[in-house]
Amino acid sequence: MKIGEKIKTYTKLIKKLIKKMSEEKTPDYVQRVIDNFSKIDNKELKYLLDEVKNADCIIIYGAGRSFYALCVGMSQMAGIKSVMSPEDVGFPGIKRVCEKYEKVLLLVASGSGTTKTVINLVEDYTQFVFEAKISDRAKLVAITSTPKSELGETAKKCGGVLKLEGRTKDAEELTARDRFKGYGIMGDQFELALLSLSQRIVEAVDENKDVDYILERAEKQFALIRKNIDDITINKKDTYKKIIDIMAEPHSITLGGLAHGSFVASMNAIRLMHIKRALGDEVFVCGRENTPNPRFRDLVILISYSGETPTIKAWFDAFKDKQIGARVLAIAGNQDSYLTNNADYQFILETPSPRLVGKKTRGSPIVRRKEVNSFYEIAAYVMSTIPLSICEDLENKGIKLPEYLLKWYHTNIA
Repeated sequence: MKIGEKIKTYTKLIKKLIKKMSEEKTPDYVQRVIDNFSKIDNKELKYLLDEVKNADCIIIYGAGRSFYALCVGMSQMAGIKSVMSPEDVGFPGIKRVCEKYEKVLLLVASGSGTTKTVINLVEDYTQFVFEAKISDRAKLVAITSTPKSELGETAKKCGGVLKLEGRTKDAEELTARDRFKGYGIMGDQFELALLSLSQRIVEAVDENKDVDYILERAEKQFALIRKNIDDITINKKDTYKKIIDIMAEPHSITLGGLAHGSFVASMNAIRLMHIKRALGDEVFVCGRENTPNPRFRDLVILISYSGETPTIKAWFDAFKDKQIGARVLAIAGNQDSYLTNNADYQFILETPSPRLVGKKTRGSPIVRRKEVNSFYEIAAYVMSTIPLSICEDLENKGIKLPEYLLKWYHTNIA
């Protein structure tokens, strides 16, 4: 065989090997979220979008991280139409809501479709709607990974179901490290995809667009999400590694944010709590009745798009007081702000609004509450990498946190 032919033969073999390696490589959990989002049935997506557009009032409900994921996006709908939840202190009850508003939508989410609190609400709502004979104006949509579950079957009686896939059973056969980095912890895939779905729905309603717009926006937004994750975890790896090291230390963690930021804080506090409690520490959310002052050198994570929110600034000043001496990580969309200029560590996120896609923006010091803003979605994705990195870091040090141990600290009451 001539040298030229040998080179061609070897080149073909190398290409086949590279192709095989790329096919065998386990996609990371964010890519799996993107894949799951792309599998949403267009008819189901159109049904959900149409019902949201038609509704005068939207009641949202879920449990734990699913509820907060839904809230991150849907809370931004409040500037467009009425949005409420049975968790609200002033929730008047379904009967009163249906009397006040002509068209009502109950939007619920549960990955497993077996969450009892969600099922009970759906059953009560369905029973009332049929007894009151208002099924023509009181609708229901359930978002779940299991349409044939008890929740899915009940929801079909009074509306529709949107299937949003989550982590598959084959992930259970992997090692803890591979499973967490490649598939996420527990319901990460469903919950993050749910957050993105609710954000895209709100943007479509705000812009008065159709399903095609949702899919186009999703493609651009996922690219931006990956860019932000790479920027924080790779380009700024020294700061990121320092945060992971601090979180693995025997210190408590406190998270804080207002409005949409509060939902992001709560969503991530739940997952961090699974890990920190397994290590003997605690995780708190600012403003809750059981939240103490941070201890000396504890880590506080404050989330603010502008970095100038008065309450966030007040929290920062209190936590950085010499008598407390906490360390603060600022997650913001504004590089030059009170919070980012004074915090010990900063994650600055690039988060253009839908109207500014393609234009350079780093946020604004003043944000109108009613403005739809993808900062909170991106913040949730960036923060979702932290628990996974903590587990990997601990495993590298010989400390394994298997998922069954994390599940022990996960509530089963809902």
